[in-house]
This record gives sequence, C-alpha cells and structure tokens, in this order.
Amino acid sequence: MKKLRISFILLAIFGLMLTGCPNTDDDSDFIFMLAYIDVKTQPDKLDYEQGETLDLTGLEITLVYSDNTTEDIVFEDFKENDVKTSPAHGDTMYFSQHDSKPISINYKSLPLLGKTNNITIDSAFLRKPYYYPGTGKTYNGFSGTEGERTNQSVTITYPSESNFSADGFFTLEGTVNNPSAYNYAQIRLMNNSDPDNLRTNYYVRNNFKIRIWLRFGPGDYTIQVSRFSGPRYPTFNLNGDGDISGSWDLSREFTFTVTNTRDDDISADSDIPDMRFIYPSYVVQSDDIRITDLAKELTNGLTDDTDKIKAIHDYIVKNTVYDNASLVPNQRKKQDALTVLGTRYFVDSQYTDGHYVAVCEGYANLFAALTRAAGFETRYISGMNHGWNHIFVNGGWKFIDVTWNDPTRSNAPAGTVDFGPDYVRYTYFLLDSLNGVNDSHAGDVNQGRSLIGGIIPPSYVLDGWY
Repeated sequence: MKKLRISFILLAIFGLMLTGCPNTDDDSDFIFMLAYIDVKTQPDKLDYEQGETLDLTGLEITLVYSDNTTEDIVFEDFKENDVKTSPAHGDTMYFSQHDSKPISINYKSLPLLGKTNNITIDSAFLRKPYYYPGTGKTYNGFSGTEGERTNQSVTITYPSESNFSADGFFTLEGTVNNPSAYNYAQIRLMNNSDPDNLRTNYYVRNNFKIRIWLRFGPGDYTIQVSRFSGPRYPTFNLNGDGDISGSWDLSREFTFTVTNTRDDDISADSDIPDMRFIYPSYVVQSDDIRITDLAKELTNGLTDDTDKIKAIHDYIVKNTVYDNASLVPNQRKKQDALTVLGTRYFVDSQYTDGHYVAVCEGYANLFAALTRAAGFETRYISGMNHGWNHIFVNGGWKFIDVTWNDPTRSNAPAGTVDFGPDYVRYTYFLLDSLNGVNDSHAGDVNQGRSLIGGIIPPSYVLDGWY
C-alpha cells in the first residue's frame, strides 16, 4: 500500500492534534502525520576548514510516521522529495556561523526538524597571524601552549599562560558549564595605563574560541574571565539564544595580564590616542571573513570614501527590516553584526531575495563592522533609547543614522510596515550635527556624546564597549 501523506496540522482552536483521517477511496487507508525525522546515516564529512563547502554525500534520513511506518531518503533524492537542509549542500563553511552546530533537516516545510551530529570547523586559523583589512596590517597575536585549567564553571584550554605579550590580539579558548546562566561567561578587557579605565566586554557560551583584540593601544592589559554567580542574573532573552540585558553579579575565575606590543598609528582624530574605533569588538566583528568579504564586495571599484560609505549604507537599508519582534519583553535577538547577517528571512513578499532583521543597535553594529573592515574609523553612539554611528571621513567626524534612513510606515497592516528594498533616504547621512534635523536627536546628543573627542558615556554604557 502506498502511503499518502499530508502536512502536520495543529487544530489549535480546539486544542486537538490530528493523528489520522480516513481516505475516502479506501477506508482501510489512512493519511498519517510525520512524527519525527531521524538521521539514519551521518554525512561522510562533518569536519571542515573555514572556507570549504558543505558536502552532504552519505547523508540518509528516515521519516517516521505516526503509525510507526518509515520511509528512507538518501541525500541524492532530497530535491525530488522536497527535503531541505540548513546549511545547504555547497554552502561555504564559516567558523563563527557553523562550528559546533548541527545540520538541520526539513521535510515539506513541516514544523519538524531532524539534526545531524555537530559540524566542526578547524579553529587553528584563529591563533595564526592575521591580516586585517581595516588597517591593512598583519598582526601576529600570541603563540601559546595548550593546557586545561578549571575554576568553578569555567575551563580555559588555551592559552595555558596567564602572563604574556601579544601583538594586537590573542586567542582565548575554553568551555562554560553554568546552566543557571545558560552556560554564559563574561570576559572583560581593560587597559591598565588608560586614565579613563576604558574597557570592553565579551560574552562567551558553551565551547568558545574567540579572538580578543587589544583595542586601546600598546601597554599592559588586565583580562578577567568571570561567571554569572547570582543572586542577580541578567535577562537571557529567547531562553539564552537572544540578547543579554539587565543587571547581574559576577564571580571572577581567571585573570590574564597581557602586554600589547603593537603600537599602531594614533587615530586620524588627534584627540583619540589609539585605533579603538577601527579594531573589531564583541559586537562589531569586522575581522570575520563574512564581514570582510561583504565589505570588499560592496566597495569594489570605488575610490571615493563617500561613495564607499554610501554603498555600505544603501546595502543595509535595502536589505534590512526593523525587527519589532525584538521589542517584546524577553524576545530581543542579539544585535551584533554577525547575528544580523545570520537573520536572512524569506517571508516577506517585498523581499524576494530575503532580508535581515534588526533594531537600531543591530543596524548600527552592522554598519560599523562593514565600514571598519573597509578602513574607516566608526563608532556606535548610544542614547537613552536609540543608537546610531559616527564615522571619520574627509578629515572629520560625521553622523549617520542608518535606522532612521530606513523608516517604517505608521499603523500599516502586517507585512507592509517596511517601505521595501528600493526605498533609501539620506536625511541622516554624513551630518555635522543631528541637532540640525528637526532637533530629532537633541535629547541624546545633549548628553555630551555629540563630539567624539569629549564623550561622556551614560553610566550604563562603558566607553570603548564598541
């Protein structure tokens, strides 16, 4: 008997789930639901170098139905059986996007997913010298030794040294096992000689391997690795998969003392003693290959700085929709540049090629990452309830508000809030002062953050964070 199949149906109104219904042509036949997707055979290859393409050869799945009957489908027959995977066969593998994550398998767009074992992307490249397009220089980092050390919920596996010198950056690797905090830990970096005690924070989770940039010039740094210890824990939005917000208590577990031997030129703005606004950070990952490749693609063939900035600005506006869902309590997505690039959705009829979603912070972080990778000093500026950018071009700092250059319609029906991929405006593009646009940012600018050389950060935002 050939089995007939229908999509998974949920009768939410009545609180019932359909388990089967008679076939009108033959009362002995039933149309059964798909119960789950099992991976019968893993792909032949799950270990990759960054930049290799995914090969699903060898993957075989089993569809298990509610009557306990099964159907096997090999990878070569996925297309004809409407089986899709994410990532897809042939996709480029990136460490920051795919390492330690499974391949998800979907059948006929049903709300059920099968998952393979985790993909592993070789992380050795993170320890090697790195050419950073933002400065056009190669940084040697630090070549340490491996060695496992555990304190409470954090284990450090690299480096084993706690006191060392590094050229521009070093790599930190380890694991976090703290279920009370969704297995997150905080890394805080501070320049010991900076009179303003500037610092920048990173947040790592589960198995982590991360490049830490020494953003505040040469000299000695203190790096603290701390666990969230309570009784105050932050809000972990989306059950740990979203943004981290609120107030929390920390317990320090490891301390590193690192001397940065790299003495780059000072900022193009003589009031800033280092290159902090062109280096990567936790939320502005301008050293990631996905960011650097996109920045290169967007600015290819352009020689004028304003044209380069405009190309990046226009790309973000045309490919991003404001994410109202992130305004719902406990539903805020992460807003770093790479997370925004990973939110490509294909559910809006206006965007046939898909679009990203972000709130103002995500718009601004993506703009900062792409422009830093293209060689511009760019910072994120935060007001009380909004964020935008300051970029150094043609000898001075200019304001850009990418979010407000991608406006939404007021009181529009669902699906029509955004003006679409062809709408771009330049009301807030390379301005000397945002006060000049109908006093639109006056409340924020008047906090003292309008001039790059004399920024007085609000108490909840540490200058140098971005």
